Amino acid sequence: AAESLVRLGHKDGLLAALDASNSALPTVRGQAAMTLGLFSDPLAADALARLLKDELEPVRLAAAAAIVNGPVEPRRGVD
Repeated sequence: AAESLVRLGHKDGLLAALDASNSALPTVRGQAAMTLGLFSDPLAADALARLLKDELEPVRLAAAAAIVNGPVEPRRGVD
């Protein structure tokens, strides 16, 4: 649903994806990462940087793929 909002240009998609990126479910975090990659927004970049450090490899891979394939650009100097 969040991805659909993004494609329609709704900022609510970003908020939904940011919320989902904190889910206890790794599948939800992975999907959130892919959705966050659709945004060219500093908040999305920060969330993806955090997901790159997720405890589970599939979530980290989703975050990396989102950065490589999407318009989001990692922020410089952010850990």
